[in-house]
Amino acid sequence: MMKIGIYNYWLSTLGGGEKVTAVMAEALSRFHQVDLIIPEPISKSVLEERINVDLNRVSLRIISQENQGTPNFTEDYDLFINTTHGSILPTKCKRNLMYVYFPIKLVGSSLLKKKLKAFLFRRFRYAFPQEGFYPVERYKHLAFRWTGPYASLRIPLPKLAHESALELSLRGHRPMGAAHPSMRLKVGGEEFAVVAPILPGNGFQTVQLRIPERQGRNDFLEVEIFADSYRPAAVGESSDERDLGLMLGWMRTKNGAEPLHWLLAKFFLNFDMRLQNQFELLASQLNLDCYQDICSVSRFTQKWVKRHWNRDSSLLYPPIDVENIIPLDKQEIILSVGRFFDGHHNKKHLELINVFKEMCKEGLHGWRLILVGGTHKENIHREYLERLIRTSQGYPISILTDISFAKLKELYGSSKIYWHATGYGEEEAKRPDRFEHFGMSTVEAMAAGCVPVVIGKAGQAEIVTHRLNGFLWKRLDELKRGSLNLIRDEALRRTLSHAAMERSRYFSRQVFEKNLLGTVERVLTTP
Repeated sequence: MMKIGIYNYWLSTLGGGEKVTAVMAEALSRFHQVDLIIPEPISKSVLEERINVDLNRVSLRIISQENQGTPNFTEDYDLFINTTHGSILPTKCKRNLMYVYFPIKLVGSSLLKKKLKAFLFRRFRYAFPQEGFYPVERYKHLAFRWTGPYASLRIPLPKLAHESALELSLRGHRPMGAAHPSMRLKVGGEEFAVVAPILPGNGFQTVQLRIPERQGRNDFLEVEIFADSYRPAAVGESSDERDLGLMLGWMRTKNGAEPLHWLLAKFFLNFDMRLQNQFELLASQLNLDCYQDICSVSRFTQKWVKRHWNRDSSLLYPPIDVENIIPLDKQEIILSVGRFFDGHHNKKHLELINVFKEMCKEGLHGWRLILVGGTHKENIHREYLERLIRTSQGYPISILTDISFAKLKELYGSSKIYWHATGYGEEEAKRPDRFEHFGMSTVEAMAAGCVPVVIGKAGQAEIVTHRLNGFLWKRLDELKRGSLNLIRDEALRRTLSHAAMERSRYFSRQVFEKNLLGTVERVLTTP
């Protein structure tokens, strides 16, 4: 029996990717000792009810969020599996597997550009984060890190240290009405408090400090950050339980006037943040080399893993509860399932609502549109949900939030048509991450005999074959026309419904578990 650790930073969001993680843990726990590694406590009963798993043989292990960027805890396992979307976690385990929903971009620019960025990163002496930082996040397409109450960095020093200064880019954020955040720095052991408070705002501000002359004998400058912190969940801002200090965009040392840096920063927007981001990309590339195998959730993801990482990957479609989802007495319901959030992977609920309203105005009677999804506490996502509710008023449209899987199965069973629109209006070549990487809810609906009428792009096109077990569309008028064909032709709907049920079995839990066990065996036996 092996000891396996499965890591998912976002498990508490209880989305489709998190269901894959939990099913993976359940399957492997029948043969191995399994820890589900998470950053904050969550009830097993909540996991089991919301995503239909049995975790009786699985242990939950909490890893402090500030320590998620250090790999020491991975040494405890014979196999470490990272299923966290958007994270290439460093690992010290000898055998490692990564499950990828969609890859962050590591490669793609020319070799000359990458070498130039690496040269400039060293030339202008950007920081190497050490400890006390949370995992990398994105702000307006640039990387930044939240500090906790304490954080430390190492920064290369210029040769003439007596003329040098420390530059750092920070953003302070606190809830409306709260006191401004403050911080103090220890630079080479000397304390500075002149940068407090950091004013909140939409951008990052640059602070400059003199470096003590006695540091000239060293190659690196040791910097410590002590920040006032707050917990978003404690003030009702979101469900985030982290103790957040400050956002750090970039930090570097400078040596007097630097005309080349001034010129490049003048002509290239966010020049310093882009170069600090280069460290994160280089580190991620090195971390990626620790993983013996990569599993992609779909062929669409496989394609982008190859493009972004230059790595081949195995195909491991996610597990779907097709055996436990059955058709019931069908009603005149069009169903769509997807989390209610405003962002780059938005489920396009507003577009679906408007299409259904058009159909009603053109004479459709007796049919309902039901939108189902999880919610988020952040203001931007609450406002998005409220906008959907307002737009739906006066029409037979229901919006159901955070329902149990048992209730969702009933809706799958009683609905006749299933809609999915993620990726509509987006350009795959420019933003492939905005498309549905697979589409678990589509397969769940098909298992219950719902006929899918879904966007014919990315993962959806791997699930549905046009006119054989559903309809694929690229324009909203095609979505409307395909749906009306099913509404008006019951024989056609029944034929496609049975074909959809047959197709769904290809993505069953049994198929997933068989392929997963084969993959794990291969990783464990690879020399």
